[in-house]
Amino acid sequence: MRSLLLLPVLTFALHGQESPLSARVQAAPRLRVDALRQLQGELALETNPAKGYYEGLLDYEIVAQTRDQDPEGAEALLNRSLAAIRTRKDPESLALQAALLGLKIGFEPSAAMSLGPRVESLFDEARDAAPGSPRVLLLQGINVLHTPAFFGGGADAALPILQAAVKAA
Repeated sequence: MRSLLLLPVLTFALHGQESPLSARVQAAPRLRVDALRQLQGELALETNPAKGYYEGLLDYEIVAQTRDQDPEGAEALLNRSLAAIRTRKDPESLALQAALLGLKIGFEPSAAMSLGPRVESLFDEARDAAPGSPRVLLLQGINVLHTPAFFGGGADAALPILQAAVKAA
């Protein structure tokens, strides 16, 4: 269920007036790792002000796709991405930090008790700063979808958040 049916619709709605490369980065969840790595190379040449955010999105998707085949490499990429985005305080970057930390819990389940509240705090901060941001809502919805039900996650909990993201887009 990693690929959500509404994600392509949201991705299309989110990148309206952005560059073609930015639009392709927003479509990252539909791409394979080799295409994501190609985009990383192209993004390295960009001067887009949102470059750090887009790099983080690509890293997020690469980690999500490679964590089972190459856990050490995926975790190293995740840690580099977290370090790179740590200083950004715009709402979308805060939500991306939260999503990356959510992935980190998968590598360190014993850290869930400390990272879980940090994830929620970052999502709350991002939503407070940009209450109607479809990107913030989308990342939060995906995070809730992959959170175990006994921690308040799952499909039923994620659906209203993802519907709000579609509506906001």
